[in-house]
Amino acid sequence: MWQVVFITANKRQAEKMKNILTDEGFLVKIEPMGSKENDGYQLLVPEGEALEVAEFLNQGYDFI
Repeated sequence: MWQVVFITANKRQAEKMKNILTDEGFLVKIEPMGSKENDGYQLLVPEGEALEVAEFLNQGYDFI
């Protein structure tokens, strides 16, 4: 099962975050939240990695 760990404002930011998380060894997928580019994107990870990903994100990286 996949769990949302972050919501971004646009696809560029979602792709940047996905690349950083993937480089750290996490399995990540992104899904649009609506039909338009500016509707936002969800970053999802396997449920078993969600806590570890949340801790990594809380380290203060600048994803914008």
